[in-house]
Parts: sequence; C-alpha cells; structure tokens
Amino acid sequence: MNVYFYLPEDQKPAQLPAQTDFTWKDYSLGKYCWGLQTYNRLQLAGVPCELTHTLPEEGVIIAHRAFLPDSIIPTRKQVLVCIQADWSRHPFAQLHICQNMAQTKMSGIPRPERFATGETYFVHHWPQPGMTPRDPARGNTFENIYYFGLAENLAPELKSDDWHQFMEENGLKWHLESSPANWRDYSQVDGVLFARDFTGKKHINKPASKLFNAWITGAIPICTPESAYVDEIENDTQAVVINNYDDLKAKLVALKNDPDRIRNMQQQGAVKAKQYYPEAIVQEWAAILEKVKQYRMSRGQYAAFITKRSFSWLLCKCVRWLR
Repeated sequence: MNVYFYLPEDQKPAQLPAQTDFTWKDYSLGKYCWGLQTYNRLQLAGVPCELTHTLPEEGVIIAHRAFLPDSIIPTRKQVLVCIQADWSRHPFAQLHICQNMAQTKMSGIPRPERFATGETYFVHHWPQPGMTPRDPARGNTFENIYYFGLAENLAPELKSDDWHQFMEENGLKWHLESSPANWRDYSQVDGVLFARDFTGKKHINKPASKLFNAWITGAIPICTPESAYVDEIENDTQAVVINNYDDLKAKLVALKNDPDRIRNMQQQGAVKAKQYYPEAIVQEWAAILEKVKQYRMSRGQYAAFITKRSFSWLLCKCVRWLR
C-alpha cells in the first residue's frame, strides 16, 4: 500500500522549500512542520512515500488535522491517518498520530470522542532546525536563563517585578526571547526555562519540543511537570523539574552554586539528546508507516466503522452545541 502525505492545493505555499532546507520559515507552522517537513526528511532517508495535493483513491493518506475537514470520509481503500498535534481528533480517520504520550490513552481523549477512537501512534516532534549550540567556552557557567516562546505562554510570575529582582539579586540574567527569528540561537544560553503556569496542569496535547531543543544544544532544561516532559525525563540529572514559583527560585540558586552538578547535567543532557536527533525520529516514523500499511478492513468492518464513527461525530456535535 502506497503512503501519501496530503497537502491540499489551496493550502500549498507559493513556493515549496527545497527538500534539504529545514530552516524554511513556515516550518514554524505546525501544519507544515508535521506534514511537509516529515515527508522531506523521510524522502531523504529513502523511506518510500509521496507528496500529493489531491486525495488519492487508495492508499495510506497522512495529513495534519488542519487539512482534514470533518467532511472527509475515507473509502474502504483509503486509510486516513490524522496528525492530531494539539488539535482535536478527526471523526472519521481510522488512525491518529499524536505528539504527547497521554494522547494515546483513553484518559487523554475528550470524553465525547471516546466512543470511537481507533489506534493512536505517538511520535516525537521534530527538534527546532538550524539551532546554534551553546558555546563550549561557557563551560559550567550558569548565568543566562532564557525563555524561547510567546510571552502569553509564560507563567505570570515570570513576568513580575519580583522575578526580575530575584534574578538580579542572585547574579542571574533573564532573557525573554519572544521573536521566532531568534529561537535558534543557544550560543549564550546556560539554562532554558519553560513554564506555562504553576497550577500543575499536565497540558496533555503539547509536545516536549523545548526539552529536546535544550538537550540538543547543550543547555540545561528547567521545566514544570507537564506530561510530555515527565515522560522523557528519567532522573534529576537530566533536567530541573519545578513544582511552583518558590521551588523554581530555590532550585536555581542551588544549581548556580553547584558547578559539579552543572557539569554532570550538561553531560547527561548530551547523552539524552541522541534520542531526539532527526535521524532517530525518522526511524520512529518509518516504524509507524510499516504498521499503518498493514491496515485493512473487510466490507463488514468498514460498514460498522462508518456507523460507529457517524454516531460518535453526531454525539460530539450535540455535546458541543449543549455547551
């Protein structure tokens, strides 16, 4: 069974990036990062797949949820694989690909959608392409703490006067980098802080990308216990996990005054990073494609599938309407 990555004609960018250009600016958009980038990386690795701008009559069709309106219903000869990312699930996709392990479990699926789910495969998100690694000359210096992302996605405490005063009093420098154009430069980064909030929310639809990026570039990750991060962190030599604002401040001061631990965390991060290089993620995708190519439904199974999914779709519509 052939594998296709579906990019609708009306969603195609004016000019597609060169197959080897992973610094293309629009890869910052999930719909292109997950589909088009994946296709290009798999092609370069020799994994059989095709890019299509129209829905093929048969085969495995993989597409980001943004490209799959609810009106698309696969035939028995089509295997629709929805890349869910942080979107909702597609009501008629036989299979889903997700970016957080929690999304593969029933507890990670919204209640109205649990009636008809299908299989869900987890794959790590691609790391930020074209990153400049931390300057080795910085050694075990722990001074520059960065946040890469939109300010609106940062905990309010980390935008307060108290936070700025704490950093200054303890010889730490805070850098809030909200411009996407600068998210690749880790040359002067000692630690990367990512905390959406201190409420304990698990954010089960979010990936651990910031964590991978920190390990790959040689920076020490400092994060709240979101589900995606907890799934990847094996022990406290790999990342600083913080439970609240006061815990963050205490752990930053302790780490700054412990150069041996800083050095050990940098070494452990370098080992961990190998799991998230693009070459490793290509292998994850290749393994998933081998599985989905085996997917088949008899006429009876297909009829039952359509009936069950149609009921589930109507149920979800009613629940949303009642809300």
